[in-house]
Amino acid sequence: MKLHRTLILASSLPFPSFSGFDLRVWQIVRALSALGPVGVFGICSNDPRAADPPPGVAVWRTSTDPALAYPPPSDQKVAARAWLFDPLGHPWDLLHSETATREIEALIREFRPTAFVAEGLSLHRYLPAMREHDFQLVLDCHNVETLVARELATSGFGTGLSAKLTRDVLPPRVAEIEKRATQNVDQLWVCSEADADDMRAEHGTQTPIHVVPNAIDVSRFASVRELRKARAHSPKGPQVFYPGMYRYEPNAIAAEYLIEEIFPRLLAKYPHAVLKLVGAWPTESMLAAAKREPQIRVAGAVPDIRPHFADADALVVPVLQGGGTRLKVLEAFAAMLPVVSTPKGVEGLDVVDGKQFLAAADPEAFVERAIELWSDPLLAANLSEAGFETVRRYYSWDSIGRCIEAAMLKPASPEGSG
Repeated sequence: MKLHRTLILASSLPFPSFSGFDLRVWQIVRALSALGPVGVFGICSNDPRAADPPPGVAVWRTSTDPALAYPPPSDQKVAARAWLFDPLGHPWDLLHSETATREIEALIREFRPTAFVAEGLSLHRYLPAMREHDFQLVLDCHNVETLVARELATSGFGTGLSAKLTRDVLPPRVAEIEKRATQNVDQLWVCSEADADDMRAEHGTQTPIHVVPNAIDVSRFASVRELRKARAHSPKGPQVFYPGMYRYEPNAIAAEYLIEEIFPRLLAKYPHAVLKLVGAWPTESMLAAAKREPQIRVAGAVPDIRPHFADADALVVPVLQGGGTRLKVLEAFAAMLPVVSTPKGVEGLDVVDGKQFLAAADPEAFVERAIELWSDPLLAANLSEAGFETVRRYYSWDSIGRCIEAAMLKPASPEGSG
């Protein structure tokens, strides 16, 4: 088998993983490492993870450009407002710099990759320069961003500039950016067959598309499963749980929906219920809600998400926007934690309402399904068993490794798509 040398470009280094984005990038690093040396270059120049390279990675590096720090320097934010006047401009432009491009070019000469994977459309500005090299160029599409932009536009509120940009400016720009990017690479990787169909329908791309599902290290949740089996659950005060990186707008919207619409109805039925929101960059309104209501807990970023899966009685996923597939749902399945979700929240996963999860389309339905779950231990056990079997069989690191190996071994031609 041909030895591959793969360079991965990401907005930040993916390990330790603090978000679903990180988890997907890290699973791809792991899978590609089985095919040959892997290097990772992170755009964020002040990423503290750069100081501790994980074993098995040949290169672990970030840009040195101070303009690419997070949060961006104030002068950089002012300069970046020029994106408004560029027909292909987007706030993603904060991730691009000529300094970083030169650093990537130098790393290519040093590392000599046979394949280059750009993690997400937000890095599209780097693709033209990468296209000049003699390697297989892959765009890993975490979402079909055109559809995400449209969904956010229809859910937007307010009359300010930010709301107007979300509704009127960004959707057509994202569509054009994504169309051009999909035509500028040798392969597209997507999270599900549904995303592959949407990509073809939206952009008519002839670029080979390979389904590389989101996956997790199922074995990492073995201790959580044991804790959950031993834990006594009290129907008096169930704990519902939603993890996310709240800088990502669909997660912030889902958290607001939980706080404003679902949890008050749940409290009316279960006065001692607890809502726990865990993850980096909680919004000001989330923090304010936790101050008003002590049974709303906002944990922020945590070094290990698994104890929160062990403590919860249900993962509640009121997601209405977004793309790809939800890693939080796969983690719940691996933890044998029952899931109540909108259809959108499990989109792209091979699951059925009533078998691996309970579906809910509105706040009243979320409460009804939660009551159903907590009043029927056999139902909860059956959902947990079926969810675990699904993630073990279809969404484990072993299964994803086979998908990536197949994609890398296929020629860059329409015959190689699938």
